[in-house]
Amino acid sequence: MTGPKGQWGGSRPGQGRPTKAPSGDSCEKTMAALKAAAKKYGKSLDNCLIEMAYGKGDFEETTDLMRFRAMELLKKWTIPERAVKVVKGQVRKELAVELPPKLPDGFDEVKH
Repeated sequence: MTGPKGQWGGSRPGQGRPTKAPSGDSCEKTMAALKAAAKKYGKSLDNCLIEMAYGKGDFEETTDLMRFRAMELLKKWTIPERAVKVVKGQVRKELAVELPPKLPDGFDEVKH
């Protein structure tokens, strides 16, 4: 069946209900809460994740799974990924322009 499946969009890719991004106000509130917690506890969230990933400080007795998850969070959310784009050029297997056949020796000019 083609056409819209409901109130929003159709069956084509990229169609449908638009996703909601977090508003600037909610991001500012979250950052303020993180700064307040870092000031209260004396450690930022990043420092806690690093200590947990390496099993140091307050996190010496964490399990391997917890250490792995901390590393995963650090890598996924704090280290930017490089965008790699591979562009392949057009490959021609024959000549782009057809050339006339080569004349045998002594027939450099064609007389009509």
